[in-house]
Amino acid sequence: MEKSTVINPMPPGGRIASVDVYRGFVMLLMMGEVLSFQSVAIALPDNKLWQVLAFNQSHVPWTWLSLHDMIQPSFSFLVGVVLPFSLASRINKVATTTALLGHALFRSLILVFLGFFLRSLESDQTNYTFEDTLTQIGLGYTFLVMLGFCSRKVQIGRLLLFWLVIGLPLPCTHYPGPALIMHPQA
Repeated sequence: MEKSTVINPMPPGGRIASVDVYRGFVMLLMMGEVLSFQSVAIALPDNKLWQVLAFNQSHVPWTWLSLHDMIQPSFSFLVGVVLPFSLASRINKVATTTALLGHALFRSLILVFLGFFLRSLESDQTNYTFEDTLTQIGLGYTFLVMLGFCSRKVQIGRLLLFWLVIGLPLPCTHYPGPALIMHPQA
C-alpha cells in the first residue's frame, strides 16, 4: 500500500491561516471583474448560479450590498489585523522606531503612487484620485503604524473620537440627514 504524502500541511512559521484564507477570498472577489461573470449572467438569464455570482461580483445600487462592495473594507480590515504582528516581528528583529516609521512612510508612498498609476492606465493623463483601495490604505498606513506605538488607552480614545467625528452631521445646508435613506421605487 502506498503511503500518502502531505505537502506543506501547516502554514509557514507563525502565520495565521484564517487571515491568509480571508486574504485569498478577497483577492478572488477582485478577480470577479476580470472573469466577466456579468457577461455570462446576461447570456444565461435563467441560470440562478450565474445571476448570484454576477450580483456578488459587481457594485449594486446604494440600497443594497454585495460581496464586491466589501473588497475595500476587507483590505482595510486585513491591514489593521496584521499590523500588530508585523510591528512585533520587526521589533523582535531589533528595528528602531525611526526605521519602522521610515519603512511605513516608504510603503505608504508606494501604495499611493501605485493607486495613481493603476487609475491612470487607460488615460492620457495622470489621475490623482483617492477613491481606490490602494491609495486609501496608503494614505492611512503611516498613521496606523504611529497609532500602533501608542498605549491601548490612547488607541481606544482616538477610535472613540474618530467615531464621534464621523457620526456627527456636517454643518452644511445640503446635508440630507435621514433623507439619505433610499427606498426602492414602487
